[in-house]
Amino acid sequence: MYTKLNKASIRTGVELIDKQHFKYFSIVNNMLDNLGDKEQNKTLFKDLNNYVIYHFKTEEDFMNKYNYDKTVQHIRQHDYFRDKVKELTRLYSKTSDFDVNVKMKISCLLIDWFVKHIQTVDKHLCEFILTQSKMDSGIMAKLKSLLNRFTAKHGEEAEWQ
Repeated sequence: MYTKLNKASIRTGVELIDKQHFKYFSIVNNMLDNLGDKEQNKTLFKDLNNYVIYHFKTEEDFMNKYNYDKTVQHIRQHDYFRDKVKELTRLYSKTSDFDVNVKMKISCLLIDWFVKHIQTVDKHLCEFILTQSKMDSGIMAKLKSLLNRFTAKHGEEAEWQ
């Protein structure tokens, strides 16, 4: 199990996504620290399931906004993870005692798989997002400049033809 996470290794450069990833690890660390507390973990598993829905929607919205070329493959990984989290939630709700094997399964999925996903698939997505957003902001700056020059030359009430 990971007890210390090197935050630099999972930074993507997209602030919103990075904040969400750090929130995820906060939930999971709480969960792993409190596996014996069934009531607290009901809440944590609920938080985890809600997080997965919210975070993956955020990434998928970015994919759609920028017409990401690997959307289908990325969403397949999200679907896999959603299913595994649901499976772990069901498993946890049925048992009150976690042996070492179950703890390792939780740790492997919730930490190892997710870190690898961030370090590869998410970083690729975020590089794409950053490139596209820079292009968008460059285009928007040029359009704003053209509009300002047009307005200065023709006035506010000029009609577009």
